[in-house]
This record gives sequence, structure tokens and C-alpha cells, in this order.
Amino acid sequence: MSHPSDVLFERMREVVEAPGYHLLQHYKQDFYKYDRQQLVDSFTPDMSYLWVVREMGTHLFPLYIDPRITNEAHAALSIQSSAQDIFIVGPKGLKKIELQRALDELKHYDYKVGLQGVFKMGRLLAEIDVRVVWAESRQKGEVEYRSELPIIALTPRDRIALQRIALGQVINKSQSLFTPCTEVTYNGISLLHETQALEEECPA
Repeated sequence: MSHPSDVLFERMREVVEAPGYHLLQHYKQDFYKYDRQQLVDSFTPDMSYLWVVREMGTHLFPLYIDPRITNEAHAALSIQSSAQDIFIVGPKGLKKIELQRALDELKHYDYKVGLQGVFKMGRLLAEIDVRVVWAESRQKGEVEYRSELPIIALTPRDRIALQRIALGQVINKSQSLFTPCTEVTYNGISLLHETQALEEECPA
């Protein structure tokens, strides 16, 4: 089944499958399974990613959204025991960059969480309420966004950002990487698919 991110994935595939390409010799499922799923889950026409390719696998991170994702990207970039290629992947395709440029990109956010809620480019997007509750001997997180903006005013990237921010806020409040975020609502309307729960964990 085709997906809007297929064109971008094919551009990335051209890199790792180019004749003589010296990286991604092992753990290729990082790219073909996990990077592909990351694109399917988070792609919007204006989304940008940081893509790290090594001999022993790949990492793909949405950019400019949430400090938790940035921390994971920093951890990936800190592994300098082997050669790596770093790319910005986004609306303009792929661009290979140096490590310092990658670190600079990770300093920027389009969305930030403050005392009043989530801000987009300095303007309040939505107030946020984070709850951690116990169910069946397990913690789970629930996040409620409230805003004067109707949900129809959210861009696809706003929706992805609010989902990812919700997960990060649940992790912060529960102090556990393993607490699933099972409910995210915006003005009472779910931002998750009916069967979807955000149960991401920090990569090992």
C-alpha cells in the first residue's frame, strides 16, 4: 500500500543502496523497518528529519518538535566510534551535513512547552493537562489539550507535534520511559487513532 512518504523513503533508499556505499552493512532493519515506520507515523509535507547512517544501522528523528526527541538525537550523534553520514531529510529532499550543522539544527524548536501550555513559533497553541493514572497495576498517561483554535485549524504537523509532545510530557511526569500515553485529546477530540497508543521507548 502506498503512502505519501514513499517518495522520501525512495530518496533515502537510493543513498543506502548506491553501488559501493560503505555504510549500513549491518542491522539494515533499522532503515527498512524502523526508519520506514517513523516516516509512516510522522510524515507531513513540511516535516524535517535528522537521519544518521552508520555501518551498524540508522537513526531517524523528527526535527524542531520536542526536547525528548532532541535528546535521543544527541545520544545517537555522540557515538563516534565509527564512520557516519548525517542528512537533513525534508521537503527539499536530502542534504548531507556535517556534525556541527546537525548539532546546530537540534538547538531549534518550532514548538515549546511553557507554563501556560504548548507554544508554536512563540504563540500559544494549546493549554495542556497531563495525568498519570494507574490501571491494571500499570501506569498510563493521558494528555488533554484545550485551545480557542478549533481542531480543523491544526496542520498535520501540529497534530504530530502535539502527539510527540504529549508522550514526552507523560514520561516527564511519570519519571519512566515505559509509561504509555494512551489518550491524547484536543478540545475533547482524540488525536490518536482508535486503536493507537503511544508506547514509544527510548532506543537502547
